[in-house]
This record gives sequence, structure tokens and C-alpha cells, in this order.
Amino acid sequence: MIEKKHMTTYVSEPDYENESDEDPVEDILKQWEGLLVVTQELKLKITSLEKENEHYVKVIAEKQLRVLSLEKELRKSHELVSRFYSDEKQLICYYCGKIGHIRKHCYKIFWDLRNSGSQHVKRVGTRLVWKKKEIGLYAAHSAISTSRDGIWYFDSGCSRHMTGSAACLIDLSQSDGGGQVTFGDGAKGAVLGCGTLALEGMPSLTGVLLVKGLKANLISISQLCDQNLAVQFTKEGCCVSDSNNQSVLQGVRTADNCYQLQSGRQCNYSTTSDMNLWHRRLGHIHDRGLQNLIRLNAVRGLPKISGHMSGVCKGCMEGKQPRTSHPKVPYVTTSLPLELLHMDLMGPVHTPSIAGKRYVFVCVDDFTRFTWVEFLK
Repeated sequence: MIEKKHMTTYVSEPDYENESDEDPVEDILKQWEGLLVVTQELKLKITSLEKENEHYVKVIAEKQLRVLSLEKELRKSHELVSRFYSDEKQLICYYCGKIGHIRKHCYKIFWDLRNSGSQHVKRVGTRLVWKKKEIGLYAAHSAISTSRDGIWYFDSGCSRHMTGSAACLIDLSQSDGGGQVTFGDGAKGAVLGCGTLALEGMPSLTGVLLVKGLKANLISISQLCDQNLAVQFTKEGCCVSDSNNQSVLQGVRTADNCYQLQSGRQCNYSTTSDMNLWHRRLGHIHDRGLQNLIRLNAVRGLPKISGHMSGVCKGCMEGKQPRTSHPKVPYVTTSLPLELLHMDLMGPVHTPSIAGKRYVFVCVDDFTRFTWVEFLK
């Protein structure tokens, strides 16, 4: 509220008794000057009040905007709460065991706190709900080729041997199916059955679960230990041995830091340290480039060799030699038409003509320079 103040101005009346002593015109001029001063003061006061009023108007507008934003936030919070409590049948209190609310809003816990006088109250009357035990698979798998059927990985977070391909299993029993497998990201997959691994060059693993939607083939470390097998991991790989210290399974550490099962199939190969041979195999690369490839280990299978190429490569020497151009003839060597013809056949072209022709035949007479152009299929 802006309080308006009333100002009272007192104007002295002319003294008619002393009219003979003072001039009335001068008295009126003095009173006029006084009125002008008062008027100027009133204008300044009005200006300051208008500025103060504008400031209060801006403050009120800001407060109103703040109130509107708070109302929107409150409305959103009410919507979230109503959405959360829309289906109260799914809510269960872990303190009193009743349905329809959660422990945070349980009235019984407040009464127990009030009666006991303590801030910590144990759970009383909690109702237990029995569920079928789920098989856990807490794995952070980052292998490059996880979806290949022939590759199996050792996994310490996997509770059972698992695969998603039924083609690699024999004696698949559907009766052993049922239940679910919980993955590391919270997703679940159904267990379709249980069988024995039967792949060429792979060991025979029993009790392998067939899981729907599983893209990797996993070997459980805990299941191997349950079979009285010892698993030893090293920087280069892992080894599974029995009670007689005989190696049963072996794995190698891959480039993506996963331990991959090494199959029984082997691929033997031989390498050579001949620099001239590697120079030809790598597209006749120059000596400095070959040394850089060896130093950076940029080519898989390239051995650690040193030295330089011996001699000069015959292929490089022939490929870098320029061809001599035909000598220019200042005169015509022919004396009659059709004595010498220059012919050229071009094609096939990617875009055929309207008649479906893809070749162009050009014939030039050396004497007359007459040219024939024919299109061929």
C-alpha cells in the first residue's frame, strides 16, 4: 500500500492596513514565487513515488511468477504420488506385512516407536513370501564374438554352465527346464532345458542349461569346483585340473580381457624371418615401412625380425621403370587408302545404349584419316 500524504500550504493574506507602506504587486509576486517552489517540490515527490510504485509492481510480478512455478511443481509431485499409489494392491509393507502401503508410511511402526520410546524398532509380524529360487548370472561380458557357437568363456559370476544354442547340446531334457536366469543388467531369461555339451574338439560338459535369449556360451567356475576340479587363472590364461593334477580344460586370455576355452583343434603354421619374402608378401613395401610394421606390431603373425633386405627386388625394379615412348614420324608412311588401319574396341560399358549395345568399335584409316564408329552388342 502506498500511503498518500496531504500537504497543506498556508498563504498569508495581504495586510490591507499597511497598504500605504508596501506595493500590492510586489506582495503578489512573492506569493507566486512561493507557490512555484511548492509546486516543484510536489512534482519531485510525485516522481519519486511513481518510481517506488514501479519497483513494487516488479516485485509483485516476480512473486506471482514464483508462485505459479511452485504450483506447477506441486501439481507434478501430486501426479507422481497419485501414479505411484494408483495400484495399491502391488504395495506390501515389510514391517507389518499388510498390503496397500509401504514401511515408510506404516502407522504401526509409529505406534511402536511411541510406545517403546526408542528410535529403532525391529520388524514384527513380517509375512514371508516363498518364491522359486532363481539362478543368478551376474556377468559383465564384453567379448567381441560372444554370439559364436564354437566359443566358450569361463565366467566366475555364472552359477551354472549356460548356452543359448540348442544345436550344441545332446540328451536335452525338457523336464529339467523351468525357472529363470537373472542377467547382470536385471533382464531375465527362461530356462528351456538341460543337456550335455557335444561339439567336435570341445570337452564334454554335463548339466549345461539352455537359456532363451542368451547370446554367450558360459562355463561356470563354481560348477567346475563342485565337480572337485581346480581352476587356476594367470595373466596368460587359465587351467582346469583334476585331483590327479591332470589338465582337463585350458583357456587363453583374449584381447578383450576374457578367458576363452581353448578347443582341441589346432592349427599349425610356420613363420620365416626372410625380409625379402615378407617384402613381397606385403605388396612390395619399402624397407622403412616394413621396419615400422614390425616395431608397432601392426600385422598379426609378423615375426620380430631385424635387419634389411638384401639386394634389389626385381619386381620393384621392373615396375618402376618408365616405358619408352614411340618416336614421332613427321611424314605419312602409307601411300594408298586402306593400306594401314588403326582399330580399337572399347567396352563393355555400364550403361547400354537404347538398342542394348555395350561395345564401341573404332577404325581409322592411316592415309585419309577417315574414321568408322560402330556400336556392337
